[in-house]
This record gives sequence, C-alpha cells and structure tokens, in this order.
Amino acid sequence: MAADVGRTAAVRRGLVEFTRRALRRPRSYSHIIRAFVKARICLSAAIILAVTQSEIVQSSTPHLSSYGTICISVFDLTDSHKYRVRDDISDRIAPTLNERTQKLARRIRILSRPNCLKPNQYRYSQQISLEMFVKRQVLTISGKQYNVVVVGGSSSNAQGVLSDYELQPILLVRDSQIPDDDIEKSLSEYVDTRVLSLMR
Repeated sequence: MAADVGRTAAVRRGLVEFTRRALRRPRSYSHIIRAFVKARICLSAAIILAVTQSEIVQSSTPHLSSYGTICISVFDLTDSHKYRVRDDISDRIAPTLNERTQKLARRIRILSRPNCLKPNQYRYSQQISLEMFVKRQVLTISGKQYNVVVVGGSSSNAQGVLSDYELQPILLVRDSQIPDDDIEKSLSEYVDTRVLSLMR
C-alpha cells in the first residue's frame, strides 16, 4: 500500500511540474486548458491504477489475524433443500480443534454454534462464522453402489481466503455407510488444514 501511495505521489509531482512548465510558455488559452485537462486525466488514471492494484494484493492476502473466535456450524445435507443442523457434531469437534489452536502464534477460540458469541456480546465483530457442510450422495459405478460424503465449508463474513472458490473440499468414498466418526475427523482436518493453517 505504501508503494502505491509513493507511486501516486510521484505521478502527481510530475504532472504538477508538467502543468507549471506549460503555463510558463502559454501559446494560447486553449493550450493552457488542454494542459490542465491532460494533467487531470493522467492523475485520475494513476490514482485508479494504484487503488486497483492495492485491492488485488489485499484480496489475495490472508487477513485473519484480527479474528479471535471461530464459530462452527455444521449442516448435514442428504438432498437439495433437505438438511439437518448438526450441533451434536460441532459440539464434539470444537474441543479437538481448540487443542490444535495451541500451535498458533495467537490463540484462537473454536466455538460450536450453540456457544457462539451473540451480536450483543463483546468481541462479536472478531468472530469468524464458518458454515460447514456434509453432503451425502450415493453413486452407482459399474452396477456397484458407493456412499460419497463431501466435507467443506466457507465463511460468510471473513470471505476472501475463506470463500468457496478458495477452498477445496474433502471427499470420502466407501462401499458401505460412512460413520459419523470419519465425518467428524474430516471436518476437523478441514478446519485445521484450510483455516487454521492461514493463522500459523
């Protein structure tokens, strides 16, 4: 950001000097007007370029250091528009994830949905809302059925590095039912490798 400001200031100084010289040797009023117009256009273009470059850099840079809490919600989806909120799962994985936050330079609290900070509570603005999903499907390949579970998630308020387009899900495939224990391990792995890894 400082480099962008420096480039903009340098462009501004150059344009001011260009305009000053033009005014020293005016051939006509139209010449003066054209000089002013060109200077304003160039300056505006330089400022827009600096701001755009700054936004691109910021959007690709992890910005999670200001958060102190991660609120985990788990949605178990068996079909489109058919889901259950699995507070039982989020309650079970939160303690395990809290142990893993001890490796972080800055301690982060992991809370399950029922225990998350409410809007009227202190430091609510520093809480990441992480909506996690468990999507179940049954696939038939060469006449044989397989149970598939896709585990993933994203944040509605942190966005950026925690958006859907930034994170790969975890895929489980079995020829039998996939137990909740395996799903919980995958959810914990997802948070550890996709989210907490950005805070280390």
